[in-house]
Amino acid sequence: VLKEQAAKESAKVVQPILDYANRFSAGIIDPPLAVAGVSFGRWHGAHWQPINRLSGAERTIIIASLSAALATLGKSKIVIVDELAVIRDDWKAQFLTNLEEALGSGAIEQALVLDHSGEPRDGWTIIDL
Repeated sequence: VLKEQAAKESAKVVQPILDYANRFSAGIIDPPLAVAGVSFGRWHGAHWQPINRLSGAERTIIIASLSAALATLGKSKIVIVDELAVIRDDWKAQFLTNLEEALGSGAIEQALVLDHSGEPRDGWTIIDL
């Protein structure tokens, strides 16, 4: 009984984070991010794919989405995303669009995105280091 109650309470905590993370990865990660036991990943029908079995680009999107989701719950609401250059261009564009929507809605207040490809994007300031 205690184990079941603990699982229910954990789901209450994790579900809002997953919901936000799936907003950030919408249009990119399909099917959406889920949790099975203590593992993040996604379901393909009846088959579970844990995060460590996904591609590097998929892991980058998932980790960035989880980071952004956690930032929405904090006081500072700052998102820092690294290694965006490993993501294919259409995923990068969608992720930045999702981030812009979160910035516009106030879900997050600032975003620092590290992308060594140096490709310009309207509305974003590029700092050359």
